Amino acid sequence: MKKFKKVYTLKQIANDPRVECISDERGFGDGLWIYLKKPYVNSHLETTFIHEDKVADLMWQMNGAVVEADQLDYNPWK
Repeated sequence: MKKFKKVYTLKQIANDPRVECISDERGFGDGLWIYLKKPYVNSHLETTFIHEDKVADLMWQMNGAVVEADQLDYNPWK
């Protein structure tokens, strides 16, 4: 299992090698969306994305819930 540096800002999240892209939809009332690169998943929600209203919540997910899919019984990439 590869260890990643913890992220503390939206810019660090955007530059994280596990992140495909970010969609900032706060202006529309739909929060922030992070789409993860293959083979990473959000183990907390068992999805390939993260959706939160606050950057602090995104950091919590990125720092604690994003893992490689082969570490889980659930693998959405297969």
